[in-house]
Amino acid sequence: MNGACTLPISKGTWVTSSRGTWTVGDNQTYVENFRSKVNVNQPTVTLSCEQNSADLFVLGFQTEILTDIILDYYICLEIPSQISPKYIIYIVTETDAVSGDEFTSNLTAACDNTGYRSPQRTLIAISADVAVKELKITLPNVVRGVYDANVTFPNGQTGNETIVNVCNDTSSGVLFGMNYSTIDSITFIYTSNNDTATNGVTTYSFVCWAVESTDGYVHATVFPELCKDGQNGTAVPSGGQILVLNPSATSSEDADDVTVYIIIGIVLGVILIVAAVIFVFVCLKKRHKPQVCLDDFSHS
Repeated sequence: MNGACTLPISKGTWVTSSRGTWTVGDNQTYVENFRSKVNVNQPTVTLSCEQNSADLFVLGFQTEILTDIILDYYICLEIPSQISPKYIIYIVTETDAVSGDEFTSNLTAACDNTGYRSPQRTLIAISADVAVKELKITLPNVVRGVYDANVTFPNGQTGNETIVNVCNDTSSGVLFGMNYSTIDSITFIYTSNNDTATNGVTTYSFVCWAVESTDGYVHATVFPELCKDGQNGTAVPSGGQILVLNPSATSSEDADDVTVYIIIGIVLGVILIVAAVIFVFVCLKKRHKPQVCLDDFSHS
């Protein structure tokens, strides 16, 4: 397949936060396995690069909506031009009222939206050839510390939890910070799981945290794969989880090599309703000092 423009993303396999695991073709003009909701009979599509202007790229595909009725659909993405093993991409196209997806049949209108740089429209793509741990970022002070916690699960059940100060970089269930932004008083954080056993249905490689600090507590919600409209530190749409963290110790950024990452072993989505054990870790790693984490987060 050949498109009319060339993507800045290198050929190969890319794991994304909410649009599946892509294959970028040899000539960098198309993307395979892009998750779409336009046609329920076609959950993933192959997008060809149709046109671009600076960092804005319009990708399109054809789908048969009804017998012998084939329509073209387009999505506009803002993709940084630099070569990188991690891309922070923004979905530009407005959400379609019928499909609930950011595709349009109007090619000329695909990039018209101007208010697209938000956590809810953030799409992270990571090269499958690079270890997630190598791409982690330093996270903001609002999530740093050791806490006692209370959890509200998607089924409404609550639990009082005790946090143990043990940090263990295990081979699964570990989330590393990939990107964050602060809107008013809410900090949205995308984290990626280094567990290769996630399936995208009941377990997820990426989650979005919404974090607020008020009244001496850290309030946080977690939702699988992407930040949701209406998500904040105390409220989250169905399928998410609510945490109230009571700091027993805090820390602030001081050295250049401070690395903070969140470690979480929770299974979000339907499986949370029947889950008996949930692990949540928040770890601070500082030079010449022991690690401080939230560890062994068991549902009581």
